[in-house]
Amino acid sequence: VRRIDVDPSRGVAVTASDDRSARVWDLARGELRHVLRPLAFGAEGGRLYGVAIHPQQPWVAVGGSTGGESRAHVIYLYDLATGALLRTIDARGGHVRKLAWSVDGSVLLATFAGERAGEHAVRAFAPDGRVLLEQTMAAPVFGLAVSAQGLAAAAALDGSVRILRAGGGAAAALHAHAM
Repeated sequence: VRRIDVDPSRGVAVTASDDRSARVWDLARGELRHVLRPLAFGAEGGRLYGVAIHPQQPWVAVGGSTGGESRAHVIYLYDLATGALLRTIDARGGHVRKLAWSVDGSVLLATFAGERAGEHAVRAFAPDGRVLLEQTMAAPVFGLAVSAQGLAAAAALDGSVRILRAGGGAAAALHAHAM
């Protein structure tokens, strides 16, 4: 398991794993509700590193090393209640490492660690997949946190941090700090 997101009000947890699956768990009973299986390409394809439960809608976003064999990386959006695939979002870059929704659920944030310079980034997407913001970073981006006030921080392996505002269907870069 690489990531876990929990929604106590809905009584679920979702895990994302190297075994190419995400799993929706019932917290009260400790039972498996659904296994989500994005498409996998190549030896590394399908490993999942990011998962985010939408704060209002019955959705869960899942991402990772979902591209390969000349296919683009995508973020999968599933129905949390049924496990049905709702849509995919073109990740527009390398391996998705972390996912988080804005507090109001209008923005999906994703961090990336690519194989080449220029693929390390934090991106903001509308739920329909439109890119709202892209900020490239010098190193792989593995850290992401969202505050209740609508601020988000993305941290890269070189110690740099980007501060963003996300919500109301928009995202904006506020500050960058480099080590």
